[in-house]
Amino acid sequence: MTRYENGSLQDESQNNLLVLADDIDNFELLLDKYECDITQAEYERTKAIIQSLRYRAAI
Repeated sequence: MTRYENGSLQDESQNNLLVLADDIDNFELLLDKYECDITQAEYERTKAIIQSLRYRAAI
């Protein structure tokens, strides 16, 4: 993110990743894949947010 805030342009692969992550299902797949790269608290908080978003979308 800092790169983009400093005016750098993202390349196509980074853009594709951001587009995929914009979908909640794809975001969750990425979260699960890289679970070991974040703290357990961050992982659990993010999973709770995902569930909340899914619940709101279902209403």
